[in-house]
Amino acid sequence: YVHTPDFEGGLESGFAKAIEATIEQLVEPTTVIDKQKALIIPHVSLTPIEIEILKEELEGFGFTPYALPDLSESLDGHLGLKQGAVSSGGIEVSDIEALGESAVVLTIGDSVKKCGLKMLEKNENTTHLHFNTIAGLKKGDAFYKALLDFSPLSRPTSSVIRWRKRLQDALLDTHFAIGGAKVVIACEPDQLLSIATTINEAGATIKAVVSPTKSVALENLPAQNIVIGDFEDVEEYLDDTDVLISNFHGERIAHKHHNALMLRGFPNYEEIGNQLKNDQLYRGSTYMLFELANLINHHKYGH
Repeated sequence: YVHTPDFEGGLESGFAKAIEATIEQLVEPTTVIDKQKALIIPHVSLTPIEIEILKEELEGFGFTPYALPDLSESLDGHLGLKQGAVSSGGIEVSDIEALGESAVVLTIGDSVKKCGLKMLEKNENTTHLHFNTIAGLKKGDAFYKALLDFSPLSRPTSSVIRWRKRLQDALLDTHFAIGGAKVVIACEPDQLLSIATTINEAGATIKAVVSPTKSVALENLPAQNIVIGDFEDVEEYLDDTDVLISNFHGERIAHKHHNALMLRGFPNYEEIGNQLKNDQLYRGSTYMLFELANLINHHKYGH
């Protein structure tokens, strides 16, 4: 059971409270540590493929990864053996009960930081690594450095090193389009920070970010204006703006003000395959920068 009244908080905070309640009610207290076990606690806006990639990265560092919740095997859009009324996959209840043995707990997003602290209450010997975002070059560096400091490895895998170089090249290539582009972002707080961090590294001018709820994630955003509001507030900043980044509800006002629209967040009725869209770490940040640069060029020059 979790208390989530509709007059308090929003999608992101309600999701985090549900995870906290799951930990409190299902995870068994222990003092035992499984040195190979790692737990990922993602914020609500991480897509199934982003969670899957995080698990793969942890496997590359020698861990057996779990995610709470694990959308990577349930909402990833796979073809099952038969059609069902509910999605298949996810994490088993028995695995949740044994998560207290995790050697390391990684919380991604400020909304779920408290979930990591709840895990420490279950086992004081667990290590908690918190990341407010893992998007962009600098935050990606911090993520991999933290894993290297905790694991016995002396360097990341060759794939990680290669993707870092690709992101560096993407920052050079895309800054011609993104640099100076005027952007407004309307998303949940943790996703706001993720997107703003990446595009800021490519030189975007973030005119405003609009969040439905307050969050500590908003405190250090590289934006000219930080607003707690809705799409009426978004519309006030769309004149002389190049791109609106928001969920599908931003489509009408983007067309009205002749802005390019990059869809992120929930709901997304327009695109097929958005559950496999990756904006995180070196690889995902590279993909997102190319998507945004191509969108800007197409909108500006019509090709």
